[in-house]
Amino acid sequence: MSIGIKVVGDRVLATAIPKQEQKKGILILEDVKPNEDIVRVVAIAQDSPVSIGDKIVIGGSWHQKINYNDQELIVVNRQDILGVIDETV
Repeated sequence: MSIGIKVVGDRVLATAIPKQEQKKGILILEDVKPNEDIVRVVAIAQDSPVSIGDKIVIGGSWHQKINYNDQELIVVNRQDILGVIDETV
């Protein structure tokens, strides 16, 4: 999925995932701290540790949100990526 934004630096762009989609699998979200979230990657910079379409757990207390083409995007710094969810489990 191309959104028309080239990501630069140590960042990825992501979108929020509906709560019902987050509850699939083994991860129990109620145990996740309030400042952590699960998002889906929609754009990456070159040499990114994640891929477009990955579900990732992010931490940190602040993430910049931007609106582009009527879609809310979350700018995530690479160091705030806590992990990638394995959806094959």
